[in-house]
Amino acid sequence: MRFAMPTSSTAALLAFHWCLLQGASGASSFLEAEGALSSAGFSTLERFFNAYSDLWEPVRASRQDDSNHALPSDARADSLRETVQRDVLGKQVNMTLFGPEGRCTTDSQSYIVPLSQCYSPPRLFPGDQQWGAGDVIDKCNKTHLTRTFYASENGSCQQSTSNFTVALSTCVGPFGKPRPWGSFAVTKP
Repeated sequence: MRFAMPTSSTAALLAFHWCLLQGASGASSFLEAEGALSSAGFSTLERFFNAYSDLWEPVRASRQDDSNHALPSDARADSLRETVQRDVLGKQVNMTLFGPEGRCTTDSQSYIVPLSQCYSPPRLFPGDQQWGAGDVIDKCNKTHLTRTFYASENGSCQQSTSNFTVALSTCVGPFGKPRPWGSFAVTKP
């Protein structure tokens, strides 16, 4: 099921609730929603679910008084949350970078970083010259990865400074030294 979500956070919550009512499930539905949720002020799906769960509890209570209400069961709501945690938030990005000789052929170095979660490269890879000091979030759909850089340097991803989008599983570049070429793939831990 494809759906578009509005950009205000209240409208995003209502639209996502509608998607639950319509039986939207699976990682692809959540990946499609993630961009709209991000523009609505939720930097990760986890933050969205934390905000959403506060609104979900009163709905669960009111459902007990109305047997004709067509909301998903508590078990189904929990199952949807687990699906997102396992299939979207639990994935990682394998970024393999290559040296300047040839395109994606020599002097490779692989980095495993979280997907859809803020991280501080200097904390993950101390002393590695490939990385800058700022925080990073990598997000993806089925074909492309978007990497966003932030001014913060503590894993909080505050104040976006730039981003780029690249195709997954394709040799891309050039990036900065010492390894200017690379490819990105989404993996499970």
